[in-house]
Amino acid sequence: MNLCTVINKPFIKNCKNLIKSYELNSYAENAVVYYFDCEEKDLKTLKENTNLTVSLIEIPKVSDFIYQPRGFAYKVYAIWHCLNNFGSMIYSDSANCFIKKFTGFEDTLTEGRLLLPYTHSLLHNKYWCTRKSLEVMECVEAANYPQYWAGFQVYLKTPQNIKFVDEYYHYSLNEDVCLPDTTVKQPDGREAFCREHRQDQSIYS
Repeated sequence: MNLCTVINKPFIKNCKNLIKSYELNSYAENAVVYYFDCEEKDLKTLKENTNLTVSLIEIPKVSDFIYQPRGFAYKVYAIWHCLNNFGSMIYSDSANCFIKKFTGFEDTLTEGRLLLPYTHSLLHNKYWCTRKSLEVMECVEAANYPQYWAGFQVYLKTPQNIKFVDEYYHYSLNEDVCLPDTTVKQPDGREAFCREHRQDQSIYS
């Protein structure tokens, strides 16, 4: 099972910790690290002192906002590219780490994937997705559905999951769906539900 993550320069050390912690798992063989705004000399450390095969892939400029740190479109590119080119995968934000073995995870999957919903009523989409993004994605009815945590995702390489991730990536290229970033408060206006947009997590949810 591949580990997939994405970094820019401030997160190289975090990524090193994530890769090392992933070695706890018997199925851990490969780590695929996507990056932007990094120098190659700084990335070499990720291949040192690990039993995993570490692949380093620079994220191409597929949109005008792909490298915006708080836009998170780069994260969706990593998930899309990894599933399509490397196969079944665990995506984790680079600041996470495994604190114990993640065993029997295939038994926890639903239709070959693991999605983790938030349960608090204030974490429904209407508070964290702009109205425009829901309209463009043609899912206005999802406003009252829960948000899903985008920091940890698991996908087996199945036709259904490839279709899901392809759509995820497609919308991440649309500025009206992926942006604005979290520095913009109440993007739909003071009277609207949306407190701020959550970029990749809003699309994912």
